[in-house]
Amino acid sequence: MTEYDGWKLAFWQLSHGLEWVVLAGLVAVMVLPGPNIMGGWLVPAFMAVSIVVVLVLSSVAATTARLKLAQTARWFWLWGLLVAVVALVLAVLGV
Repeated sequence: MTEYDGWKLAFWQLSHGLEWVVLAGLVAVMVLPGPNIMGGWLVPAFMAVSIVVVLVLSSVAATTARLKLAQTARWFWLWGLLVAVVALVLAVLGV
C-alpha cells in the first residue's frame, strides 16, 4: 500500500471531509420537510440534523474501528436480516 504525503494526502483528506459534509447534508435534506412547512426554521433545523448525523456516524466509526471482518459481517447480517424481515412482514401486511 502506497503512503500518501504532500498534495496527494491533502486531496485525500479534503475528499474525506467533503464526503462527510455532503452525506450529512443529504441525510438532512431527506429527513426535513419542505421550506413551506418549516418557514424560518429550515436553516437551524438543517444544521441541527447535520450535526446529529455527523455525531452518530463518528461515534459508530469510533466504536467499530477495531472490529475484524468476521465480527462486522456477523453483526450486519444479524441486524440487517432482522430489519429486512420486519420490512417484509410490514409490506405483506400492508402497513
